[in-house]
Amino acid sequence: ILLFWVLRALTGKRSLALLAVALFAVHPIHVESVSWATSRKDVLSHFFAFASFLVYVNGKQKTRGGYMICVVAATLLLLLGMMVKPTVGVLPAVILMSDLLMGAKPVPWKRIFFYQTVCLGSLVIYMFLTFPMTLGGAVKPEIHLSPVEHLGLFLDLYGFFVKLILFPVNLSAFYLINVSET
Repeated sequence: ILLFWVLRALTGKRSLALLAVALFAVHPIHVESVSWATSRKDVLSHFFAFASFLVYVNGKQKTRGGYMICVVAATLLLLLGMMVKPTVGVLPAVILMSDLLMGAKPVPWKRIFFYQTVCLGSLVIYMFLTFPMTLGGAVKPEIHLSPVEHLGLFLDLYGFFVKLILFPVNLSAFYLINVSET
């Protein structure tokens, strides 16, 4: 339902939003989220991501003060989604692309810059707050990352997920796992 509201707000077309949501709902890639208890985090993280997107989209038509309140609310929802599943952190990139491709003309650069700055600043703070959790039992004990290496890994993964969103090619549901003979 949240995705329908987001798409209807972006396109202004109810039938197009309904079609897209129907495809999203029945697409086989979502089977794990429904059938496996361990994948329920996907459903919850998508809820927060779509709620964040909807708050942002609705805030675009508001006055400056209303827009700032919506940006803060959207950022808080983004952080909640990242607490469930960190890959939600690609949402600012998705919103940037939707603003540039489907947003108002002329492009409201100041508002876009404000939102992106708040979100990316929040992502950096989130990364530093969760840095201690990536040490110790969360990863293999033999892996030791310095703060610079951790930042590099975060930026590399962030870029990888943004690339997948912008250029979804060579995707496969089959993961090749090397199994040794022993």
